[in-house]
Amino acid sequence: MELSPLLAELGRYPFTRLDDWRAEAGRRGLEVIDFGVGDPREPTPAFIRAALAAAVNVTVQSSLQLWLGDLIEVAALEVSAEDSTLTVDLTYVVRQTQQRLTTRFTRGV
Repeated sequence: MELSPLLAELGRYPFTRLDDWRAEAGRRGLEVIDFGVGDPREPTPAFIRAALAAAVNVTVQSSLQLWLGDLIEVAALEVSAEDSTLTVDLTYVVRQTQQRLTTRFTRGV
């Protein structure tokens, strides 16, 4: 999958830059206080993953209906967020042929 040009312009992952700054401060003998929650060092809390999955479920469901509703009927949609991976399982029926298909999309950080 090709990264959006806008995201590609951002350069290095922000948490990677923060890790570099933190390491540099440590080498200079400075104490760094980390107030981060859910950064890649620690798991994202379950309630945040659940909220993400719920929001993606609603967004995907409404987008499929809006943009592809004339072509497909959504039979099942399941969204889960575990650790740093978002998974969307979609089962749909192609209206013209009545063919039932299932596909999985995953995106990790």
